[in-house]
Amino acid sequence: DLAGDLYGVDGLPGNNPALIDFTLDGGNVVPEAMSVKFNQDVLAEGLHLEGFGPNDSALIEVGGVAFLATGALYPDGQIPLGSHLLAEGSEIRISWDPANSLGDGFSLNDVGFVAVPEPGTMALLFLGCVVVGSSRKRD
Repeated sequence: DLAGDLYGVDGLPGNNPALIDFTLDGGNVVPEAMSVKFNQDVLAEGLHLEGFGPNDSALIEVGGVAFLATGALYPDGQIPLGSHLLAEGSEIRISWDPANSLGDGFSLNDVGFVAVPEPGTMALLFLGCVVVGSSRKRD
């Protein structure tokens, strides 16, 4: 679910990055690809491919694991990634399926992910809870 409490990027006008299109040019695939790298650990929740029709297909690589997404399997273009843990520096890569000569193109619209707190942040949070808990008076 890309809607709830997730950070992410989207292709709406004025946002960065803008939509990246994968299209056919005279029957030939335009060899475009999109790569998103993360500067901290994240849980990759999903992708939304706009205009992902029944004849479209894409090669998707998430943290080094590749799979083929087809419009028949994901007709709404919402592709779940199952809270895939990506370490800092890992990437999500989307490219046109070179075996596809029937699709009419699609765009990357959203990457949904949840940032994983840095270990130091969790230690400070825990320490803060201990300090607050121990400062209360006992009757």
